Amino acid sequence: MTSSGVQPTRKEKIEDCAGGPDMVPTAGAALVPGPYATVAETADVLRVHPKTVRSRVKSGELEAYRRGRRILIPLAAILRFIEQGRL
Repeated sequence: MTSSGVQPTRKEKIEDCAGGPDMVPTAGAALVPGPYATVAETADVLRVHPKTVRSRVKSGELEAYRRGRRILIPLAAILRFIEQGRL
């Protein structure tokens, strides 16, 4: 909740978790376009369980990148996912 007691919208939550650098180096010198969100942040924004997010990533419905063991989901991919009404 915000200081005014109003629940933030999904888009506002995405903007809040837009931290991190624009490009994140990964193994093999590949670059991950940013900003990005973790599985937990994405689950919070989409109001689903983190296992659901991982499942959508695994099926290819939600674009994501791996950095070691972490799964990073570009904020643009989350917005596209919401706009397409896939949940």
